[in-house]
Amino acid sequence: MKGQGLNLSTIAFLVLLLASACTPVPTPAPTPTPGPVDLVMAFQDSLNRGAIDDAAAMFHDDKVGIAIQWVMPGNLMGGRDTLEYWAAMGLTLDLSGCNLEDNAVNCQMLARDEACLKSVGLDPAHYPKARFKFLDGKINLLTADMALEEARQLQAAWSHLENWGRLNLPDAEEKLDSPASTGTTPRQQGELMSKLCKEWAAANK
Repeated sequence: MKGQGLNLSTIAFLVLLLASACTPVPTPAPTPTPGPVDLVMAFQDSLNRGAIDDAAAMFHDDKVGIAIQWVMPGNLMGGRDTLEYWAAMGLTLDLSGCNLEDNAVNCQMLARDEACLKSVGLDPAHYPKARFKFLDGKINLLTADMALEEARQLQAAWSHLENWGRLNLPDAEEKLDSPASTGTTPRQQGELMSKLCKEWAAANK
């Protein structure tokens, strides 16, 4: 009896199947690691959204040094504590012109909040140079000095604000002056500072 052979269609199918089995599956391209400028912009976005966990995750550790003139109390040295204080103050940052130089990102920066800066007419406050430094691919230091004339404007108002607070909101001033002894958290400090600024501004309209 005459045997049945493979027809041409079956042979073609088997050839294609064999070829596809031998063809290596392409390896997905690795996700690129964010560069320093990308990290800084992601930090800005997280802070402005109030996503403190996300912003803090971009820090090298919880004690990252932060020194931004006039928008943080002297007892806070940086890290997550400062982010909590800023969140309570409603502080947002607007970074532009960022460039990488010697393992640091330099930007121009505007800062706004819902109370203190606005109460003295700085909406926003200008920082000609904010500098982010890095360690192991994460933010390790953030510094910025306010524009000179604006710093003088704020300094002149600050003494009036403090004196008014001691007379009119002594409990708030005590907690702001001695947070450790009064058990005042950084977020509570920000809330008290915001309240103080708003009430001072309302009283001086």
